Amino acid sequence: MGDIPDQVLDEIRDRGDLAEIVGRYVTLRQSGSRLMGLCPFHQEKTPSFSVNRERQIYYCFGCGASGDLFAFRMNYEGLGFREAVRAIADELGIQIPESGPDSDGGQRKEERDRAARLYSATSAALAYFRTSLRSPSGTGAGRYLEERGLSLDLIDRFQVGYAPPEGLLAHLRSRGISVEDAEMAGLISPSKTHDGHYDRFRARVMFPIIDLAGRVEGFGGRSLDGDPKFKYMNSPETPIYRKSSTLFGLSLARQAIRERSRAIIVEGYFDVVAVHRAGLSEVVAPCGTALTAEHARLLRRFTDEVILLFDGDAAGQKAAEKSLRLLAPEHLYVRAAFLPADEDPDTLVQRRGAAALRELIEGAEDLIAKRVDEHVGLARANPRTTAAALREISEMLCLVQDRTERKRYVQDVARRLELTVEDVKREIREAEQRKERAVSASLDDPPHPGEAAPAPLELDSVVSGMLVELIRFPELVHELDSLCPGFTQSYEQFVPDARIRELLGSVFDASERHAGRWVAHLLSPAEEALRGDARASFTKLVEAASKYRIDDVSKAREALRDCLSKLKAVQNSRALKATQDRRTSCTEPGEHDLWQEAQRLLEEKRRRSRQQQTYPRCT
Repeated sequence: MGDIPDQVLDEIRDRGDLAEIVGRYVTLRQSGSRLMGLCPFHQEKTPSFSVNRERQIYYCFGCGASGDLFAFRMNYEGLGFREAVRAIADELGIQIPESGPDSDGGQRKEERDRAARLYSATSAALAYFRTSLRSPSGTGAGRYLEERGLSLDLIDRFQVGYAPPEGLLAHLRSRGISVEDAEMAGLISPSKTHDGHYDRFRARVMFPIIDLAGRVEGFGGRSLDGDPKFKYMNSPETPIYRKSSTLFGLSLARQAIRERSRAIIVEGYFDVVAVHRAGLSEVVAPCGTALTAEHARLLRRFTDEVILLFDGDAAGQKAAEKSLRLLAPEHLYVRAAFLPADEDPDTLVQRRGAAALRELIEGAEDLIAKRVDEHVGLARANPRTTAAALREISEMLCLVQDRTERKRYVQDVARRLELTVEDVKREIREAEQRKERAVSASLDDPPHPGEAAPAPLELDSVVSGMLVELIRFPELVHELDSLCPGFTQSYEQFVPDARIRELLGSVFDASERHAGRWVAHLLSPAEEALRGDARASFTKLVEAASKYRIDDVSKAREALRDCLSKLKAVQNSRALKATQDRRTSCTEPGEHDLWQEAQRLLEEKRRRSRQQQTYPRCT
């Protein structure tokens, strides 16, 4: 994986214990050869989350989550691959080389070193802001926070601080932070009137923006002077901070999001705090920007449901619909709760109490259903607007990802507008075509028309059976050639489907490079050989292998011999048919040789049939 050598990943796998890592978050109990517990990735009452300590892999029979220790840390804590690897390596005391064998290793080391310096700068700034809030200069800021209803507990939870009118630059210098790094981290700005720099954040209440690894990426500052033009100031984009992929409060919310299977999205920092005051901690907000597709993909790692808590005015309604169009394509179910006029979450809690905000959130409506109902109502009130309403409805229904749910919507809309189901379907198809044309027009390299997506990867029962036994007993891969001489070198001739051959090739290659760890390796985020349908198919095979209660390697060996014998028999049948076809169409000399080859293959087929009746064996 680029800057982390394979041998380091293998050392971490060897010394790390998946059961110990999972056990920090999940209560595991022995069940046969496995450990079982409640899945941390979806809500369930009966344990379906399985950990195989020997293979160092996990699988959930409920939601299909699977992987190795790296995948678990990534998915549970929302870390990137390298972050997960480095976190586990640090715990195990394993040193990761500064640069890998790739040609740009030096550049990557320079980027990591720069990021480390910037994180040091933002961390030092946070310490300064928090100390300033407790100092005499922060008295006014403390009074302001008290008026906004922030208890000491909330101040500490969000690590709220205060930026005095001046002093940050001097503090950073005293901590060995260079002016260049402070500027690159977005903490200071160059003066436009004279040489030197000045503090970017001055006389503001400061909210740190903390990533999922606990590092300070940037800040959001709220002014105390009441000037609406400069009420909020946010850190600029930096090498360690991208607004389009960062959500304020996610580091505090991720566990609650998983537990409640939903995320609440609000518009600002104080809104996040207000929802926490109401007793709901599964809340996040964009950082001074509109919601993006990257935000949607980030949330999808933790949940499949989102509640939008926006203003009830026209701007809030428009923002909710725009958000819906970003969230729904990521298979997120979107509900919306709209605030009363002249209220935000903060003022609502202050004026009506926490219960009022909780009630509003719990009553959030399905946003697609709400929009469809509104347009159906307009069409029925004025039949002349039916065509326009149907067009708007079709735009909404394009966002419905589940086929069964979309079918119900189509039938309901057709009934209520007194149209045929086909009328509604046709309008949806046209809406989808308009959307595709718009997407294609926005791409520099649009897809070629008529270019088909790959067909689903389907494994026949013989190949599936063979792979299941190999997953159960990874060491048996190295016995395949003794059970069927030369199989791992000539398996292509036994399997006509190119993508299945590719899957088998990945298995054999992984077993060669990683010995008995190859199953965990193929399930790992480090593995790039298995993607898309091939990975999904392999995960299903892991599920099938995990269902076995009795581990008997001798029976697994017999099952493998049987599978290999069947594959050989099928290959012989194909060769026989091909030879017979050639013999039938051949008019050139040498026909006798083809006849003899066909006879040999036919006799081979009969011999194998006789062997199958006694004991299957591949020769």
